[in-house]
Amino acid sequence: MTEYRAAETDAQRTEVVGLARQIDPRFFLVLLPQALVAASEDLRLSAARDIGLLAEQFLPEGVRMGVAAPDADIRAEVLNVAANALPKLRPKLLGIALQSSQFPATRLEAAQLLMERPDQPSFAALLPGLDDQDARVREKLTELVESKVAKRFKSASEAQAWWAANQERFDAMLLEIPVGVPDAP
Repeated sequence: MTEYRAAETDAQRTEVVGLARQIDPRFFLVLLPQALVAASEDLRLSAARDIGLLAEQFLPEGVRMGVAAPDADIRAEVLNVAANALPKLRPKLLGIALQSSQFPATRLEAAQLLMERPDQPSFAALLPGLDDQDARVREKLTELVESKVAKRFKSASEAQAWWAANQERFDAMLLEIPVGVPDAP
């Protein structure tokens, strides 16, 4: 933290942030909020991209901080980091973005990214968004959910309960498995 404040140039601050990530991700997370609002676009972008280099246990907090950035381009970069994470982490990270960003456009983009490669974990991560405070986001998410399961829900809790009881009816790509149709030989 002291090194960041003592840095005289944006290049030095970028280097301090990068070193903090390498030395101890917790130091990076302490510096991240400042780096994401820095005057230098290069520093902001570098910090956003560095989130993707964090160890798995630190990624959720990095994404949470990143989607809170005031700059839409930085938030988009953080969503890109989340969307390109390991497949097992992608739904969780995009779900965090969907639930924690204060910006409706970022929440909508996170939802779109979740359904870009539909699977059961991504669908489950989408459901809490049905209770979004923004009516436009709620409606778009309702449409996304309905397009996948042909059912309209009034709330996230209703959708989550339905999904818990019915997810076995859908394959890994969210295609409904026909009931009563014999398997091909």
